Amino acid sequence: MGFYQKKSNDIVAFDHCPVLHRKIQGVIEGMRPVLSESVQGIRSIELHAPGNDCILQVKVKGGNKNRIMGIMENMCRDLPLSGISFVNQGERKRDYVQGSRYCTYSLNIQGREIRLSTSFGEFIQANTRVNEALVSHVYELAQGSGSLLDLYCGSGNFSIPLSLTASDVTAVEMSSSLVSQGKFNAKKNRAGKVEFRAMDAHKAVLSFLDERKSFSTIVLDPPREGAKQVAEILPGLKAERIIYISCNPTTLARDLKPLVKAGYKLKNLRLFDMFPQTYHIESVVCLER
Repeated sequence: MGFYQKKSNDIVAFDHCPVLHRKIQGVIEGMRPVLSESVQGIRSIELHAPGNDCILQVKVKGGNKNRIMGIMENMCRDLPLSGISFVNQGERKRDYVQGSRYCTYSLNIQGREIRLSTSFGEFIQANTRVNEALVSHVYELAQGSGSLLDLYCGSGNFSIPLSLTASDVTAVEMSSSLVSQGKFNAKKNRAGKVEFRAMDAHKAVLSFLDERKSFSTIVLDPPREGAKQVAEILPGLKAERIIYISCNPTTLARDLKPLVKAGYKLKNLRLFDMFPQTYHIESVVCLER
């Protein structure tokens, strides 16, 4: 295990990574002798440790299933893992789980601890410390909101904390698995004012326009390609405030144009260094009508 050498497919091994979560560092050290046994068929290994839990997913294709399962059992017993998910892609992607398939991370917002659970295939921010600062900032911008719309909501990273300040929150996410996780997280945190909807963001906004539904605040955190179609029709909801979180300044600039043209003014811009020592930057823009 290691990093790809720049402009190459060669792997440069490492003993220690100074920015890696200590739990993941410990698991990797324990996995080295296992992988040196030339386990056949492993396609990918994924580790999640946003908090105190650490879960591992191994995807294989072919290989000796019983042998690999035995190795997984030993790893679950010997390494600091909460659970292992073993996916055999040759068996219609059948999933075998030992221990837990979820891990938990916490956000401290206005003195209240919010605990969110996540699993494999679900998007979360990798830098949990900066994520907490990011969510706290969005919370401050959204204070005093009436009805709030959260687009591209994931499993509730913003929706659930924002339910502490808004009168009610409508959370929209295309992934049904993330919506299910969001509902679970809302129930766990007793966030009764959050309604999760499994919908495409563009279709959801069109639906709200047809219903003549209005929101006082809209929060959106789209993927890197941005929200071009959504931004063009978003002013129709007549929100007093739009908070746009972006990991791509280029698509952010493009999407702000129709909002500014519709009469919104940029009131606040803050940058968050989610990935230190890279050129990636997380931007939070607040606009008011």
